[in-house]
Amino acid sequence: MIEIPASYNYCSAFLTFACNLKCPYCINKYNGLYKYDHMEIDDWVEGLRRIRTTPDLPITLSGGEPTLYRGFCYIINRCEEYFDVLTNGEFDPRWFASKVEPNRLWRGARYSSIRFSYHPHQTNPVMLLLKVRYLLSKGYSVGIWAVDNKDPIIRRVGTVAKLLGIDFRLKEFLDDKHGSYKYPAGLDGKRK
Repeated sequence: MIEIPASYNYCSAFLTFACNLKCPYCINKYNGLYKYDHMEIDDWVEGLRRIRTTPDLPITLSGGEPTLYRGFCYIINRCEEYFDVLTNGEFDPRWFASKVEPNRLWRGARYSSIRFSYHPHQTNPVMLLLKVRYLLSKGYSVGIWAVDNKDPIIRRVGTVAKLLGIDFRLKEFLDDKHGSYKYPAGLDGKRK
């Protein structure tokens, strides 16, 4: 078994680096990670079952786009561990609701168990809001998160989301000139 230290606040499993969006700033695109073969489904299940999780520290299934991994729903349903999902939302929510019960991802945490990552100019914001509302109506814990790159459309989507009762949060934009870093001297790539 793998015990996650109490000082950790995030644990993620990148099921795939494949994605159905074409964001020009995508880190997976530039480092070529999307080209790698996928692990077998049963290997994921076996590995994830070894990690001791808690409602406060679930394993975030992410990627690329985790719903593109062929065993995505199977993994959620076969493991007893706590999971949440970070997704671009480019999937059919009816398909998802037919495969995964809401209680498999519900933890009662301070943030949504399914976090849709809003990508301006890649994601249709109206469809995204409709998908989130659908999953909320089915009992899922869902919200929308976006990186605050000062694009005005992000603020407009956030305003509409909040009017619809959707948890919408902005994450700080980070690059070599902006952001709150714990180790800013490490950004030059020469030190760890």
